[in-house]
Amino acid sequence: MESADLLRLGFALVFTLALIGLCAFVVQHFGRKLPLLAKGGANARLSVVEWKPLDGRNQIFLIRRDDVEHLVIVSPQSAPVVVETGIRRELLGSPVQSTSPASAPLPLGPAGPVLRS
Repeated sequence: MESADLLRLGFALVFTLALIGLCAFVVQHFGRKLPLLAKGGANARLSVVEWKPLDGRNQIFLIRRDDVEHLVIVSPQSAPVVVETGIRRELLGSPVQSTSPASAPLPLGPAGPVLRS
């Protein structure tokens, strides 16, 4: 192989690794805000309304299902914890009203949320 071919091979390798790094940065930085990564349509019953990192490992999600929102903390060390459930959004322009009692967070079990009756 000539030195020009080796140089071209090196530039192609650096360019490919830079593109992979750029794609990883964009996906990590924007996450599910990218329209190409969002799933579901106008008729979707389940959606993530908002997502925020709490610290390096814990994340908090506001999840909407059938016009009822639930606040969930997700951690890799433990099971997801439901902080607040039954947050209802009435008509547009109305304030958000919570129907959950002021009590301890409800942990999620392997089969789903543990809800009191």
